[in-house]
Amino acid sequence: MSFISKIGDNVTSAVVTGLSADAQLRTPCGERRVENIRPGDLIVTRGGGLQPVRMVWTRTLTLAERQEDPSCVPVCLGPRVVGPMMPQRSLTLAPDHRILVPAHLLSDVGGQGGLMMARDLVGLSDKAHLDRTTDDITLYNIVFDGPQVVMASGLPVETFHVSPDHLAAVPETGRSEIMRLFPAARGKGAPVAPLPYPAVEADDYAPAFA
Repeated sequence: MSFISKIGDNVTSAVVTGLSADAQLRTPCGERRVENIRPGDLIVTRGGGLQPVRMVWTRTLTLAERQEDPSCVPVCLGPRVVGPMMPQRSLTLAPDHRILVPAHLLSDVGGQGGLMMARDLVGLSDKAHLDRTTDDITLYNIVFDGPQVVMASGLPVETFHVSPDHLAAVPETGRSEIMRLFPAARGKGAPVAPLPYPAVEADDYAPAFA
């Protein structure tokens, strides 16, 4: 069984990930809003080709939660905040959700770039700011067999990684399903490997398109 799981409002976590409903994901049939993605749908990934979605879970952040814990306030990224068409349109995502920054915008990072938390872009560009809306904000997390990089409104972002830190944010029902889908999460077998990109911070970033 694969399903969409909704997290309870009282669940807190040090790691807050997810994309808002306006995020457009690339599929073989064109872009589709993330809230319309279902288990079994194929998504275009960077380096992994077409990958089937195993699970989708959501977390709704209320105004009260965000006022109590400002560290969970989502980040709004304006068009071109990272580079041309990156993103194509405004994109709101969780503060700890990581984006793949191209290598040419990073210092001392070779290869294909590095993963930076969305929160680290705030203050580096006037196109990146905390989303202070008074409405509830629902964040969508896409789970594949392993973490992937997908295009969200033209911006390459990391998908959910089955790891202890990230599992702490998942509701009990969703966590049980992840444990079933990924026995390694219970310590059985090899753990789900992370993406082959280094973690980078604001000090590593050269905002050429700020």
